Amino acid sequence: MLLSRVWKGFLILLGSLILLGLFLFLLPYKGLEDVQKAHYSLSIKDVKGRELYSTPLDNGLIRYRVREYSIPKEVKSIVLLNEDRYFYYHLGVNPISIFKTLFLNKKEGRVVSGASTISMQLARIITPRSKSLKSKALEMFDALRLELKLSKSEILSLYLSYIPFGKNIEGYGAASKYYYGKEFSDLTIYEASILAVIPRSPSFYDPIKNRSNLKEALIRNSDIPIEKFDKALDLIDSRSRLPKNPIKAPHFVNFVMDRITEDAYIEGVDIVTTLDLDIQMDAQYILNQHIENSLEHRLSNGAVLLIYKGDIVAYIGSKDFFDNETQGQIDGVQIRRQPGSTLKPFLYELAFESGFTPATIIPDIPTVFGREEVYRPENFSQTYNGPVRVRTALASSLNIPAVYLLERLGVDPFIKRLKELGFNSLNGQEDILGLGLAVGNAEVTLYELIRAFRSFKNSGNYQDLNWIKGDVKENYPVMDPIYASLTRDILSDKRARVLGFGRNTLLNTAYPSYFKTGTSNQFTNIWALGGTPDLACGVWMGNFSGNSVIGTPGSSIPARIIIDLFDELSSKEEFQPLYGLEKAKICSLSGGLATVNCPDTTYEYFKDISNLKKCDYHKDGGGVVLPGEYLQWSSIYNYDNVSTISDIEVSILSPQDGAEFYYSPEIPEGSQGVEFQINGKGKFNIIGKGEEIISGTLPYQGIIYLDKGEWELEFRFENKIVLRYIKVS
Repeated sequence: MLLSRVWKGFLILLGSLILLGLFLFLLPYKGLEDVQKAHYSLSIKDVKGRELYSTPLDNGLIRYRVREYSIPKEVKSIVLLNEDRYFYYHLGVNPISIFKTLFLNKKEGRVVSGASTISMQLARIITPRSKSLKSKALEMFDALRLELKLSKSEILSLYLSYIPFGKNIEGYGAASKYYYGKEFSDLTIYEASILAVIPRSPSFYDPIKNRSNLKEALIRNSDIPIEKFDKALDLIDSRSRLPKNPIKAPHFVNFVMDRITEDAYIEGVDIVTTLDLDIQMDAQYILNQHIENSLEHRLSNGAVLLIYKGDIVAYIGSKDFFDNETQGQIDGVQIRRQPGSTLKPFLYELAFESGFTPATIIPDIPTVFGREEVYRPENFSQTYNGPVRVRTALASSLNIPAVYLLERLGVDPFIKRLKELGFNSLNGQEDILGLGLAVGNAEVTLYELIRAFRSFKNSGNYQDLNWIKGDVKENYPVMDPIYASLTRDILSDKRARVLGFGRNTLLNTAYPSYFKTGTSNQFTNIWALGGTPDLACGVWMGNFSGNSVIGTPGSSIPARIIIDLFDELSSKEEFQPLYGLEKAKICSLSGGLATVNCPDTTYEYFKDISNLKKCDYHKDGGGVVLPGEYLQWSSIYNYDNVSTISDIEVSILSPQDGAEFYYSPEIPEGSQGVEFQINGKGKFNIIGKGEEIISGTLPYQGIIYLDKGEWELEFRFENKIVLRYIKVS
């Protein structure tokens, strides 16, 4: 019966303890919940693990998450030896340690030792209290709750992460970086021993100001000769003179911080990026050297974005982030600017999908586009080349053929395609964009440009850029893969770019590459985009103030920066060969299948050669006959051996019916006028408001002053009369 009573009592006690434990487990612990949801500082690192920046918390506090399993055994042993050697053998409170401490303190007549376990210290961190017996009892109660709610590993991790070291530092992870510039897991036993002393009284044991106090504690707590700690203490002294949280690649760091989620701060994981600090510094040096050498052009800033197989490896937003005079904190990779001709490749690829071929002839002649909004583009060279093949027009970046294409394809379809390629900056600009979009009158970012430019070597797929190591963004098919590769082939064609860039352009690299350059109005922005099989790079240069570059250096400077980087970093591999295309011998002038009459021929790619027409420009017996639209162009450039078809129909190229012209108040009215451009043959005259305005022989091109108001113009030709209504304001 006695045994039965003992057993029954034991079961009652056990049941009571279980119920108590269950109660304590279920009892809400708001302080713990708040700590578990609190943010940690994040270490943003480059691809090789070198720290770029540490994100501070409120009031500049630095606290990293330390995980128990990542700490070397020797270092963990040092911490436990100093703080709680029986940590793994108690339930938050160590009774033996309490009685031992009470006896020792009574014997000495003063407090020489505490009895707080790691769990009790963590409870005090979670809920700070004034020192008293009641507070100590509550700490024990909370420590027991911690032991029931968390594993030993979780308790130790929280303790190591939150223990205060003073100077806005919490946890061993932050202290390790502050004092030694290394991870907690990389500490030596001597360095760990020093750090283990500081939290007892961060001010009293300050390793800089009160080193003697710290040494005395080390002597008391360890059998290791103090001389062994001297080197570790000297390292702290040298680190104290260094900036505690330097920032490297600051524009990229800001880019990353804008994309860090709330969960990442709670999880406290390191952010290992794709950036390579060595390449970043090299690219920064190259950019700054070219800016320094271009001061005569009033060029003060630039941005570089370098991609390796989809990964951002260099991200430079300005010449100097810390230079306020040149507004260095503005991120040139992300600001919106007019891109000039860099949008043309996307337009031409869309044209291929719409039925154009690289051999299609486009007129590069003086042309007025539009009706209500009249637009008259000019080439960069201010010359006209007559009939040009699409390949030549794109490779040489001719403006008039690009506008001609956009007028036929439509502005809206082109905007839609650009948005599919990630040009989100166009949202909200749709209503102000017209045919000028062909030559870059929209505002986009360098980031968007280089991301889309990669699609030409990525089978026409859109893919966002990777900035987290090991992360690979998803591909989305946008462009026809055959025509995307064909566009890339044209952008790498050295012969086709001769017309626009000459034979000795620096774009003619010794290894496979493709390029597109561009300048915006008044040279406020100069651009270059380049790619190899493994690299893609974009460079913007100009002034954040909006001042134009002087001396018209064009895009040679940003292109030179790209080539300097490619020379050093590219694998020099070959592009994948074109597929799905057939080759045919064509006339270089007409783009038709070559005949015996064609003096200059070349080979071109087509998806289907079965329906190609023969050249009809070159006739038997010599001579060249061009379509009638080139009549005026051929007469301007005095091509004696060139004629046009004789039965050409008269056409009024300008002014268009319903067009409205505006005189500038800054220019004398007598120096302005409406452009008249008429193709055809024979005599003509123009009547307006009952009087003859002009008469002559076709073709005709000229500027005529008209009074402000509404005009009904009567164009009289030999066989017909055409009416046009315009308004002059």
